[in-house]
Amino acid sequence: HGKDGGASGGGGAGGGGGRGGGGGGKAGKGGKDGGGGGSRAKYLRGEGVGAKGITDKKAKSRVRNSEREFEAAAAAASRADELLNDEYDAGYLEADGPMERTYKFKQEEVLGAVEQQVRRSALELELPEHGPYVAKYDRGGRWLMLGGRRGHVAMVDAVNCRLQAEFHVGETVRDVAFLHSKALVAVAQRKYAYVYDDSGMEIHCLRTHLEPTRLDFLPYHYLLVSAGRTGYIKYTDVTTGELVAEHRTKLGACEVMRHNPHNAVVCAGHSNGVVTMWTPSASAPVVKLLCHRGPVRALAVSRDGNHMVTAGMDARLRVWDVR
Repeated sequence: HGKDGGASGGGGAGGGGGRGGGGGGKAGKGGKDGGGGGSRAKYLRGEGVGAKGITDKKAKSRVRNSEREFEAAAAAASRADELLNDEYDAGYLEADGPMERTYKFKQEEVLGAVEQQVRRSALELELPEHGPYVAKYDRGGRWLMLGGRRGHVAMVDAVNCRLQAEFHVGETVRDVAFLHSKALVAVAQRKYAYVYDDSGMEIHCLRTHLEPTRLDFLPYHYLLVSAGRTGYIKYTDVTTGELVAEHRTKLGACEVMRHNPHNAVVCAGHSNGVVTMWTPSASAPVVKLLCHRGPVRALAVSRDGNHMVTAGMDARLRVWDVR
């Protein structure tokens, strides 16, 4: 049966079956490729063009090549989608019914519902001296980076509740961010952004990032993004240390910035209630959205990239469809 399925699929791709025939051929072989054919079906745009009735050899070859390119693009999009879903499927609350609300959950209830091993990783820190603090977890969720406004920076193993590194930079700390792993962290200080290793040693000073207020890292592009009091959004390639792009927002200092985990678009909130969305290749915002009547104080984007939540000084919390 597998041999017949492969033969019919090959005939479909070469003899005019189009994209559907090519997918069926791979499914006929069974195994991993068959599952991939089904998962990438939503990325195929239509049934495809058959080459069976074309008599011109050059035209027939061009049609076949274009169909192969469409198949390859759909397979690549499917693999990327699976990678994103695997990474962002963990770490959220789900209500049992339509009447239950997740914002009513208490920490005691969450701890009572999880496994004992997970319960051990819960920690409560009291840091009264160098606050207020900003806190960032790495992509794996094990390492916690703390940055105090008075210059205190600490890295904590959230699983074992152990202090990995601790140091004082001697000036104001506005934000922190992990890079591709816990080995390197970025700190937004009073005048510049700095990169440190996991022992607290300074690796690099990013002098192009002037007076940064927010930092974010795009893991699939190896880009460190900053928003500053100068009104610029700046992208730096951490592999080379070069400034890739800088965009002037023309909206003053930016105190809120997060990236969309689905497509890596950077969302910045401004003091006039506007949220702008940026990419390195576009000098102007790809989206400009009036969200609040006052300054934007916080924003977050869902894992699938479909919804954005914003909070403003107008005492409103709003959910936006950003598909």
